[in-house]
Parts: sequence; structure tokens; C-alpha cells
Amino acid sequence: MHVVVQRGDTLWGIAQRYGVSLDALIRANPQIRNPNLIYAGQSVNLPGWDGGDGFEAAPEAPAEAPEMESPPPPPPSSPLVDVATDVMNRPWAYNNINQPGDHTWDLWCLGFVNQVAQMANGHRDPVLMQPSAKAAYHSALANGRINGDLASMPPGAVVFWPSGRFGHVAIYSGRNNPWGDPIFISTTGWGGRSGIRELTLSTLNRELGPAAGWMMPR
Repeated sequence: MHVVVQRGDTLWGIAQRYGVSLDALIRANPQIRNPNLIYAGQSVNLPGWDGGDGFEAAPEAPAEAPEMESPPPPPPSSPLVDVATDVMNRPWAYNNINQPGDHTWDLWCLGFVNQVAQMANGHRDPVLMQPSAKAAYHSALANGRINGDLASMPPGAVVFWPSGRFGHVAIYSGRNNPWGDPIFISTTGWGGRSGIRELTLSTLNRELGPAAGWMMPR
């Protein structure tokens, strides 16, 4: 089976739309030399389709010639992203109010997001005052604040992984890697990592289970 690229599509968006992994989609399309550069009209094979089974591969539509234009503008600014990025780059300048003297924030994902949101917005969000990321997710869900469409999350969106005993939460940076995989500012302390780092959605989903949705702190 194949799909035809529409204007504005990315491989990551197509993978999300059809419920396949980005890596599998890239492997199924060796004709795409740069996974971050696809054009409207191109045919993209979905994983599991090999051109056989009685179906004839559709001829690839001529790709539109890329327009000569300036590089894309940077993603919209977000106070949450600005503060989270500064904490990540200068952890010694900030104090973990949950564990004074600790500048790694290891295993303090909700404390990190809560403190960043307070510094960015100037007040507390009750959802982020819960005892764990998992509890915060269920509080947001009960209050109708969870959006399950990850393709629509804006910079600064707080994304939840409610699996396990405590769950996890991280902040969307507003940027994607060259393969269209969203990048998050996340605490660690697991998976052999320490400190605040940038991790992709694929990495977080692989290690924590699928993200359940996002909200914007108020």
C-alpha cells in the first residue's frame, strides 16, 4: 500500500497517521534519500507492502520542484521552552525546591515541569501540584485538559507518559529532528542517563510506553 504526499506532510506525520513507527517507514522507502525532505505528489510505501500480493505499484507522481526560498523561521517562542532550556543549559543556577542542593533533577520530572511553569507563568497550575506525573495526568484528564493529538502540540506543551507507578512528563521544545521526530526537554535518572536532556518522542515512547497526550500549563 502507498500514500501520496500532500503539501505540508512529513514522514513523522505520515507514520503517526497510519500507526507505524518512523524507523519502519524510512526502511520501507529507500528511494527517499533524505527523510526530512519529501514533496507533494511523491508516493510513500507503508511498511508491510512490498509491491506484490497482486497489486501493482502505482507510478510515482512527478515531484514538485522545490521553491527557492529563505530558510524556515525558528519555531514560535514559548516562555516555558525558554526557561526549561536555560535550566537545562545552566542547572547550577537553579535549585530543585523538592530536593535542595540537587541540580540534576533526576527522577523529579513533575517537580521540574512544575517549577519551570511557575517561573514562566508567574503562578502555579493545580494540575502540576499533584504528587506524581501519573496523578497529574489523571487530574488533567478529569478536568478535560488533555489533548491526544500529538501532531498539534505547540512549543511548551506538557506531555504525559502515565505508565508505571509514577509516570513521566516532559516539555515539547517546539523543534523536531531531521526526521520529523519531536524533541522534548526531559529530566532523566533512568536508562543510564542523568540530568536534564533533549530526548525525542521515539526514544521516550520506546522506554516509557506511548505518550497519552498533552496540555498547556495555565
